[in-house]
Amino acid sequence: MDTRPLLKKVGTVMLATLFSFGSVIGSSSKLSEVHAASATVSYGGKATWSGSTVGKFKVNGKDALCMEHKKTTPGSGTHVDSSIYNDPTVRKILYYGFAGADASFWGGEGNRTDKARVITSLALDTVYGSKQNHSKANTFLSWIGSKTDPGKGGLQFTNTNPKITYNAAAGRQESEEFSVKATGSVSSASFDTGNANVTIHNKTTGQSGQTITVHPADKLYLSAAKNYSGTLNREKVNLGSYTFQAIVWKTASNSIQDLASWNFTNDPDIYTSLRADFVGTASVQISKFDATGSKEIPGAVLQLTDANGKELDKWTSDGNTHIVSNLPSNASYTLTEISAPEGYKIANPVTFKLTQDMQKVTMKDERESITAHTTFLDKQTGSHQGVISKETTSVDRYYYHNLIRGKQYKVDFFIAVKETGEKLKDAAGKEVRVTKEFKPTERDGYIDIEYTYDTTGLAGKTVVAGEDLYEEGVMVLHHFDLEDSEQTIYYPEIHTTATADDQKKADVNHKTVINDVIDYKNLTPGVEKTIRGVLMNAETGKSILDADGKEITAETAFTPEKPDGSATVTFTFDSYFLGKGAKVVVFEELYEGENKVTAHADLQDEGQTVEFNPLMTEIRVVKVDAQTKQNIKSKDFEFTIYEDEACTKAIKKVNADQSSGTATFNEIGYGTYYIKETKAPTGYSLSKEVVKVVVDEKLKNVGETYEITYADTPLPAAGAIIPAAAAVVTGDDTQIMAYVLMAGIAALALVIYGISRKKKEN
Repeated sequence: MDTRPLLKKVGTVMLATLFSFGSVIGSSSKLSEVHAASATVSYGGKATWSGSTVGKFKVNGKDALCMEHKKTTPGSGTHVDSSIYNDPTVRKILYYGFAGADASFWGGEGNRTDKARVITSLALDTVYGSKQNHSKANTFLSWIGSKTDPGKGGLQFTNTNPKITYNAAAGRQESEEFSVKATGSVSSASFDTGNANVTIHNKTTGQSGQTITVHPADKLYLSAAKNYSGTLNREKVNLGSYTFQAIVWKTASNSIQDLASWNFTNDPDIYTSLRADFVGTASVQISKFDATGSKEIPGAVLQLTDANGKELDKWTSDGNTHIVSNLPSNASYTLTEISAPEGYKIANPVTFKLTQDMQKVTMKDERESITAHTTFLDKQTGSHQGVISKETTSVDRYYYHNLIRGKQYKVDFFIAVKETGEKLKDAAGKEVRVTKEFKPTERDGYIDIEYTYDTTGLAGKTVVAGEDLYEEGVMVLHHFDLEDSEQTIYYPEIHTTATADDQKKADVNHKTVINDVIDYKNLTPGVEKTIRGVLMNAETGKSILDADGKEITAETAFTPEKPDGSATVTFTFDSYFLGKGAKVVVFEELYEGENKVTAHADLQDEGQTVEFNPLMTEIRVVKVDAQTKQNIKSKDFEFTIYEDEACTKAIKKVNADQSSGTATFNEIGYGTYYIKETKAPTGYSLSKEVVKVVVDEKLKNVGETYEITYADTPLPAAGAIIPAAAAVVTGDDTQIMAYVLMAGIAALALVIYGISRKKKEN
């Protein structure tokens, strides 16, 4: 038995029952009529398909369909009122039926044919009108049964706030991927970013731009230039969102057919949004400077982190600017120094906001405290006691601490006079500056700086060394303290006052004492000094030699308690050799150890000078008779003293003291003299004898009275006959013997006379 006709009838009945049930449900959910509008019907004739006929209607110029197949057809001009009919099946019939929004059921013939009009009208009658089964509409009704209610619908983005990151390969900012999801029966929609700086990409279709078409399940992402900073913010975007309304046009009479049409309206409750915050990407230039900000320094380990503490970069500075690229703009970052270069302190972290590309960020490191101290000494003495000399060398030992090994340093050395604070100048009037460059191999050490200069103008003054330390051309330390004794050299000054028995003038003495008081200034206390003196002849400029031909010297050692004071040097000697008269100048030299630090030697300095008065001696000539040996008194005579042996240069003449028979030369100083009788007493012959007298310390009674005896021979009496010599008789022994005897007596007398004269001279 063929059961197919039976099954077909059963299926038809069940389908009719189903739609009847749907109509009941639809009726129960039908909205109260809202007369949103009134209109008139325009009848366009009949539409016939497969033996069924329906009317062609338009309401307000839009196609309308018959909903009640068995009632009277409304003619043109029939007045109708509209209401929204809230039934999902009716909505689907209108949505997928004749002239509906979705024509997919009708295939290539489309949904504007008479066939589509007939089937759609019959389906409406089955659900809304007579509720009777129309076999011609069954296939259509069965197909729409599986379709979604088109009552509401729209497209939405699955992620409305995608995260933005930088795509280094593409060189731009990109969002994470998001999709399109559909509600209802929307197949596509157009979306505009509303921002000319932002591009939306449809990975599914390959379309990109500010405006693209999107479909359900499309894969999308956003992009912007790397340095763009801004926000894409589209709120409550109608992305194909709608409410599909089934509209029933009712006539005033129940006997006339109700008509149906449909309408799409935007649904404000179905929307999507899209927000993307493009912070932009930028590069930051990071410089590691020293505290002066004048140069970049290598060797610092640096780290860049974001606001969450995530490490973005870590590097060691190399003396050049370090660039970190592709960082999100308008974000905060922190630059941290992990370890500082040698010689520097770790800097505090630097937090900054990146607001522009190639933004410059600088971190400055302060130097560890560089310190220095010096020992400024005279090279000759090895102490702070300076030497007064035309060429004196000082040594400044410069101790440094916390320098950087291998760097280029320069010490600029200078000297200042403490009393004035002014810098020492050379002979050309320029400040004394000595420069020494070096590269330390250790962080702590020292260098010696020597300078040779004329210190003769610094007697009694104090000089202080100062140093400027430069690191690669930048001054990093100024070391100068006028009160720092270790930086100081004291240049001495001495003045002397010499006296003999507390007098500036003195007579010669066998025990003369000269005390020379040395007033000193600017000596280093606590260090033994020695003063050595020598006596000088002011006239000759040579040292004075004693009787043994040796210089007359003296010295004294002392240890000053204060920089200024006095000391005495005592000279004790026999000064008779100075009886001629002399200016004795005491020259003094001051020593520290065996190093002469200064001297006072000025032949014109009255303070250093003791003047010895000439030692004057009387020379008394005793005039005697050559025969009687008695003083010749009561007679005038004259003697002259000469300075030359030829007796041509007379010094003075003296006449006889007739009462004593003497002639005296007074105030005769040291020297060699020649005395001669220049006028004989009456009755005596003028003697031609010249007596030499040397007046010096060896002369007997020098400084007192020295006597010499001078004999004159009497002249013969007037008229006296001088007998002629007796004739020598040859052979007369008696006479010969007599003459021999007389000659012997005469010779003996002459010898005795000569001895007597000699004794008197001495």
